[in-house]
Amino acid sequence: MSKTVRSILVFTQMFPKSGNDAVISGMIKNPFYQTISLSKMGCDIDVVSTGDSRDSYELDGVRVYSIGDGVLKGMVKSFSYELKMFIKYLSLSRNNSYDVIHVHHLNIPWLGLLKKMGLLKSHLVYTAHGTSTPELKAARQGGWLFYFLLKVNGKLQHSMDKWCWKQAELLLSPSAFQIKEMQELYAVGNKPVEVVYNGYDENLYFKHKESGQKIKNRLGIGETEKVVIFVGRAARKKGIDLLIKAMDEVRDTLSDTKLIIVMGFIGRQKDFRKQIYNMASEREYVILCENVPESDLASYYNAADLCVVPSLGYESIPTVIYEAMACGLPVLTQGAWGIPEVLNGDFLKESELKNKAFPKRIIQLLSDEELLNRYATENLKNVAQFSWRNGGSKLLAIFNKHFKNEFDNE
Repeated sequence: MSKTVRSILVFTQMFPKSGNDAVISGMIKNPFYQTISLSKMGCDIDVVSTGDSRDSYELDGVRVYSIGDGVLKGMVKSFSYELKMFIKYLSLSRNNSYDVIHVHHLNIPWLGLLKKMGLLKSHLVYTAHGTSTPELKAARQGGWLFYFLLKVNGKLQHSMDKWCWKQAELLLSPSAFQIKEMQELYAVGNKPVEVVYNGYDENLYFKHKESGQKIKNRLGIGETEKVVIFVGRAARKKGIDLLIKAMDEVRDTLSDTKLIIVMGFIGRQKDFRKQIYNMASEREYVILCENVPESDLASYYNAADLCVVPSLGYESIPTVIYEAMACGLPVLTQGAWGIPEVLNGDFLKESELKNKAFPKRIIQLLSDEELLNRYATENLKNVAQFSWRNGGSKLLAIFNKHFKNEFDNE
């Protein structure tokens, strides 16, 4: 009887403990949903994750082992928690034989060393939820000394990414656009690379204006007021400051317009987070929300008329786009990177985010109900293929495509 992939060890960051956790970052959210989806397909899964503290727990049939956090910052911090993760793997491997080890957005170089020496029998898979070199160029932060140190850290990270990816048997990317980056910047060459798009949980994210109205009532937003929403991390590359400034001009034309900012924070760029708090406090029309539970986030989308994703410099495909589409929202964003692979529309150019064209586009959309409805309908139709309901089966099919023959020959 042919054997298929069934036992999987996942390495990731900040794996949630429940649906009440606030999970804004896509590099945390997508590995979570992908892993839960695989578990529902009958896979036996262990997760080794970073976290606020050392802990172990079970969620939807997935066993999770949190090793806590690292020490200091940058590559030193990454090295310290990745070493602790590898030590946890050594402990787990005494009693478990994994078909696949799947590493999300981390580097576990000791696994690569074992694979290179022929001592790791499990198939090694890496998912790159971003590429560090373009991310660095999009950082927009700090003075010259800080940026110099950031560049040094980025160079080291690039080298480590490149080495670890070369030891993997299979690489996964959330967009076709990023595969090209991986080939050009990281020289992965003939290494097999597959696209596994991120997605959304259809049990949480769907059009439901009644729940949106409850959020509007809670936030003191009138029924006739237009609402623009931003969802994302407190990071400069996300362009939150540019959106707030653009909304100042939007309100000169559409005075009954509010901006909801649902912001996540993962410990970095504290000065930028403070800047956004200060900007919001100076404007009565800006409603800033943090720590919104994953189970409530869809209601905030449903309270809005338009989702704006004003990212600058670099993204692959922001997770917020899938979620907004699933809630029947039009999305205004750049037509860059991997975004056109999943979203149709009249895209912004990066240069427009920094001039009066940006607020004009927001005004144009909010003033045209027919256009908003057309984009919303198209998004609902197009997004269904990215539901995590099918995510586990798609990923399992990719694993079996690459590894099943080797199991049969064992």
